[in-house]
Amino acid sequence: MAKPLPHALSARIHQRLWDACARYRRLSSLDGPLGGGAGDSPGADGLTPVALGADAQAFLDSAALQLPGRGYQSGGPAVALRLEASRVSLPAEAGTADLLSLLPPDLAREYADPRQLLKPREQRESARKHFAADPHEYSALVARLQSIGQLSFTTRPACVNGLFAVPKGDKQRLILDARPLNAMCREPPSVSLPSPEHLALLEVPKGTRLHIGKVDIDNFYHRLRMPAAWHRYFALPAIRAGDIGLAGYGPEELVHPCLTTLPMGWSHSVYLAQKLHEHLLFSNPELHLRASDAINAAGPGTVDRLRFGAYIDDLMLFDTDPHRLRAVQEAYCSMMEGRGLSPKRDKTVYPDPGGPPQRTECLGTLVDAADLVVGVAPAKLASLVAHTQAFIGRKQATGKELSELVGRWTWAMLAARPSLSIFSNVYRFILITRERRFDLWPSVVRELKLVSQLAPLLSVSIRGGQWWPRAIATDASTLGQGVVMRAIGEADLTPFLSEAFPNGPNGGPAEQCRAWVTRSKWGTIVSKRWARPEHINCLEARAVLTAFRWALSYPKARGRRLCILSDSRVAIGAIRKGRSSSFGLLVVLRAVAALSLASGCQLRLYWLPTDINPADGPSRSPRGGGRGPGLPFA
Repeated sequence: MAKPLPHALSARIHQRLWDACARYRRLSSLDGPLGGGAGDSPGADGLTPVALGADAQAFLDSAALQLPGRGYQSGGPAVALRLEASRVSLPAEAGTADLLSLLPPDLAREYADPRQLLKPREQRESARKHFAADPHEYSALVARLQSIGQLSFTTRPACVNGLFAVPKGDKQRLILDARPLNAMCREPPSVSLPSPEHLALLEVPKGTRLHIGKVDIDNFYHRLRMPAAWHRYFALPAIRAGDIGLAGYGPEELVHPCLTTLPMGWSHSVYLAQKLHEHLLFSNPELHLRASDAINAAGPGTVDRLRFGAYIDDLMLFDTDPHRLRAVQEAYCSMMEGRGLSPKRDKTVYPDPGGPPQRTECLGTLVDAADLVVGVAPAKLASLVAHTQAFIGRKQATGKELSELVGRWTWAMLAARPSLSIFSNVYRFILITRERRFDLWPSVVRELKLVSQLAPLLSVSIRGGQWWPRAIATDASTLGQGVVMRAIGEADLTPFLSEAFPNGPNGGPAEQCRAWVTRSKWGTIVSKRWARPEHINCLEARAVLTAFRWALSYPKARGRRLCILSDSRVAIGAIRKGRSSSFGLLVVLRAVAALSLASGCQLRLYWLPTDINPADGPSRSPRGGGRGPGLPFA
């Protein structure tokens, strides 16, 4: 039987929960379903924090005690709309920038000829397409596209695609249903895009102020002109030439409009747009931007220099020097305008050195320079919670409907990634039901209620100087677990990790790391036998959990970043990912999530080879079932 948390640790965790709920309530414009009851006592700011709810408290308590929660026993996308020609968002002039001339030379050569990307005919599969437009609206849309130079016409299309719209504020975003073309093309290379997870890895040095800049390119895809050889592959359903007054064809002749710009919906569009944007950033010497400065690059995201994130047509800039940030921002805007890609000046966010600290939304996530916290804006979270409660109230849903809701929650949870371990049965429901309507399973309802109640905790601190000045190494064998520790100066830890693991947490260590690990004197914290047998991957994750629990016994560890070294790529990957299809691993991940959310600690796991793991010996020669020194609970 696991023992309850020590009183001092419990008090610190409750203070963390109080602070997180108070901030959530302070920044939210909605009382919402999480509002505090009449019996709640006000905080220091006179506000009543929201209550976490019984399910959330049970999750934190039970998982922290390594007991599975009652609800965890084993055993999205935007809505497609019909097109309204007058509401479709289009630029005043399309195709103002030549795609090939802006791409890196090797990519320009590869994409100049469509035949280089097509699959052999025997490997192509048929694909359905969706066309959502009334005839008169389609004719009006074709006329609009023709007027801004976004169409060519042919009677011999290479591929006919569908067309629909998705919401874009009070307007519509034009989407090409390019599934027929995608079935003809080979798969695009993977592309690395920044996400809320990368924003959460930022670290603002102690004693400095974070400044934020944002630039959004106007109608980015519509501005990029495709080579003429591609036009016939972006063909749309045929239309009578007379309906649009097209010269050179008979009034009754059917012609296919063909998009001449990079279409949203083609499988290669995101890859091309991102690579083009990155190439412009790195090839301009006036910007002084390097790939290693990107927030989604490997390594810590310390804002000790200008850091940036490029997400297709958006650019986010983070710096402690507002003048340097503003200079780069202006140089970037001038560069893009000179290449036919106009920034939206009315939506550009500039740093304000004399104003209050910024609270700016990036990638749908609030970067709060006042509190130095990253997470979805509390008002948006409260709205999502209300939507979730209404969804539960319907009592029935299709897998597709649930996947859309879970997709929204997943994006909100990426900043506090361990929280993803909450979801399990929702995935099974989505997979089994698909587009059929079923009663919501009780286990699905519990998971949705739980994530709603934990909404105030789905944010992380980006305050610098928050590393716990100890490095911990863990290991597990079939016999037992080992946890060892050595002290390292807090100021030395960040640069050490950056140099010792140049390829990021999952990469191999550099030589200086090997020397540092093997020459250091490590103190054994835990060397004990397992109470019961489990799969080795679960045991490796449990060793990390033991190290986490031990670290939290120190008052100064709460809210800190913890450096943990392990030789298990599976355990590191699962804990960093936040979820696993293995129920045994998922139980451990939920315990890690409960401690992380409740304490505000962020685990930073790094891989090192078994032959230099200092915890290898203690795990293979356990000293029986007793506790290690300094461990308050087993």
